[in-house]
Amino acid sequence: MGSKLFRSVFKNSGSTENASEVYTMTEKPPQTVESIERGAVGVGLPNRYQQLVRWAESQCGGVSFKLSPLPPGASARHYFRLKFADDRPSLIVRDAPAHGDSCRFARIARLLADAGVHAPEVIAQNLEQGFLLVTDLGDATYLSALNHKNADSLFEAAIDALIRWQLASRASVLPYVDERLLRGELHLFVKWYLERHLGMSLDSEERDIFDRVAAEIVARNLLQPTGYMHGDYTARNLMVCDPTPGVLDFQDAMYGSLTYDLASLFWCSGVHHGNGQRSRCGVGRSVIGKK
Repeated sequence: MGSKLFRSVFKNSGSTENASEVYTMTEKPPQTVESIERGAVGVGLPNRYQQLVRWAESQCGGVSFKLSPLPPGASARHYFRLKFADDRPSLIVRDAPAHGDSCRFARIARLLADAGVHAPEVIAQNLEQGFLLVTDLGDATYLSALNHKNADSLFEAAIDALIRWQLASRASVLPYVDERLLRGELHLFVKWYLERHLGMSLDSEERDIFDRVAAEIVARNLLQPTGYMHGDYTARNLMVCDPTPGVLDFQDAMYGSLTYDLASLFWCSGVHHGNGQRSRCGVGRSVIGKK
């Protein structure tokens, strides 16, 4: 590729509309890149960004490519679509600076694939730096694609994939969900919804009521049958692709309640489906009834 490399940079507009614009760069990013990319690409920029680009270049066998950022999520992870100059399929570069994150992703991607679930395949990895090159499942999430006409078929496909994942469960492979973790998740409701979103604070009596209810929920959850648990099996993390669904954001998978992912699928991500819809999609066809 010589000294020239197709690299993505953001225009200094502050607008997300230009977030996917790319253009050819030579030698090094312009001086303005540092301030632009700090809020858009990752930790330690521009050095980390340059490291990622150099690593991606080393994996592409001298073939020219364009690297463009995908919309950021709520974590410190960042994703880039790598499009080759020729007609080969695009790939995704995953940048996860947190220690161990990329290792967990690669390991669980293999567990999902072994279970017959469509997850990104890891093409190349640098676990020390936190860089992964994985197959591209596209842009069509369940959240963007769901409608009354396709809901049955999409949810049935998601349930079938979930059953395959659960049937592959083996104890001691993934971390166990325990009482401490469940209580911590329930208290996120207090911190982020009641206090941060609604501006409410619980008095001592209300806090006591909440703690008693939380204890009952946790106790019942821990009595349920257990197996592999994605932990965020929602319409935002399921992709309409070939085959459907493609599954994303699984790096924090654990061993926990078999109903957790099913509940997430139907009640999370801002998608509302009535009881009739859930019944038609066969919610009862969980692994509990399958065994």
